[in-house]
Amino acid sequence: MKKIIATITIVMLVVLSVLSASAATQINTDEQKVLDALSGSITTSDGSVTIPDSYINQVKQYLLAKEIDATEATTILAKINEAKTVTKTVPGTSFTKVYDNMTSATKNNVIGIAQDAADVAGATLTVNATAKTVTIADSEAGTFVFDLNAIKKTGVSGNAVMAGIASVLLLGAVSYVIFASRKIALGK
Repeated sequence: MKKIIATITIVMLVVLSVLSASAATQINTDEQKVLDALSGSITTSDGSVTIPDSYINQVKQYLLAKEIDATEATTILAKINEAKTVTKTVPGTSFTKVYDNMTSATKNNVIGIAQDAADVAGATLTVNATAKTVTIADSEAGTFVFDLNAIKKTGVSGNAVMAGIASVLLLGAVSYVIFASRKIALGK
């Protein structure tokens, strides 16, 4: 019985240490400025569009995993504004339409600006034009894939964390049953 309790305790400590190690810190003021700039409208030749919330949430997850300081935020904000300036001449009434309507030169310009911003944060940004995906890889924050059709984060996901928690609960339930059955068998 002591081995079972010790095993459960070890498993719980491992799961809790993984959760606390990967637990997000708070968004600092500089990071919030970046999120606000990305959340704002983008002027196009047809009006304005916004970046989808799912993309903003991915950037937020990245910023929770990787802290940027005031100097980095200032440079990244300048890059965001530079990219917004480039899109002013592009027609489109949705984020996807704006992307589809960009010329190759405009796309390359925006990609270059985005790569410069990623460099400031110590990340690598790659674009797959065929699949319409952007991947941001960072040794500290992990890998994030932005897809025009779907968004996903590679690496540890909420499902893995939930599976870990479920495992701990299952071990606890099994241990309780074993302990209770021994107690009954011993007549205690």
